[in-house]
Amino acid sequence: MIVLGLMITALGLATLGSIDLNLFTSQLVFIGLGAAFFWLVYRIPLAAHRQLVWVYFVLASIFLTLPLIFGQVTRGAVRWIELVGVTAQPSEIIKPVLILVFAAAAGKKIFYYLGLMILPAFLIFNQPDLGSTLVVIAVGLAILIASNLPLKSLLLSVLAALILSPLIWFNLKPYQQTRIETFLNPFADPKGAGYQVLQSIIAVGSGGVSGRGLGRGSQSQLAFIPERHSDFIFATIAESFGLVGALVLLVLYFLFLRRLLAIAKSQEDDFSRLVAVGVFSLFAFQFTVNVGMNLGLLPVTGINLPLVSAGGSSYLASAASLALVYRISQKSRKTTLEIK
Repeated sequence: MIVLGLMITALGLATLGSIDLNLFTSQLVFIGLGAAFFWLVYRIPLAAHRQLVWVYFVLASIFLTLPLIFGQVTRGAVRWIELVGVTAQPSEIIKPVLILVFAAAAGKKIFYYLGLMILPAFLIFNQPDLGSTLVVIAVGLAILIASNLPLKSLLLSVLAALILSPLIWFNLKPYQQTRIETFLNPFADPKGAGYQVLQSIIAVGSGGVSGRGLGRGSQSQLAFIPERHSDFIFATIAESFGLVGALVLLVLYFLFLRRLLAIAKSQEDDFSRLVAVGVFSLFAFQFTVNVGMNLGLLPVTGINLPLVSAGGSSYLASAASLALVYRISQKSRKTTLEIK
């Protein structure tokens, strides 16, 4: 798992270096911090996390309200806060915390669980951050389903989702609604709402089989691709390394996700299993949506590619999430050895 994660990270780092040396340097620092964060989270027993889970939830909820009060406005959104000179994105950092919360609450009443899921999703949605909202909901539902949910409770959850769907649509910002509508026909406004998707598709196609080479892609190097270092980094990789490079990334991610799922399936303890399921669904959902978004198969929602896209908050959240699973896998391995 760790080796695959580092290989994926290395591919992303090389791509960022071809875009901008400053991006490479800053991401290298974030990777170093991520390694330290990984070690710190790994050292804490999972039982200790479980005992503190409600403290985590309160702190996470407070943390999510800070952007709404003190946040920096960027492109009409207030997702970022500055702490002692460091800019952080709470909606990214709290993801591993919510996985622990959802895993601990999965055995409780369905409406209690849904309330715990909706509160952070609501706070994130109002920043506004549709992408992270969808991630929280997807992870929450994945853990709920994996908790052997009774059919009645599952039907109630589906009914609640159907009822809330129109409310979510009408509360989206105009630009968010436009993004979803543009997905159906990006060619309707190629220089406006459809620009991002079309440029991404052009970049992927122009890479051909073997790619144009690092630092030689016209779409990425001339900044035709918006957010070429984050949301649309897959298109940058496809243009630079071609179909071969894109397939390498897809295979690495497939093996990475398969390993996470295997760890989840091997757990006898429900809490450990659900935490592993949560981490698997976190990476699987973001990976699927990001790649689909880059290929024009899914609407643009602002979801980045974990371990690959630039960003400290995202990398720290990924490192912490993987540390939880690694701790679980080592505990399971130790138990197996003791039995033998």
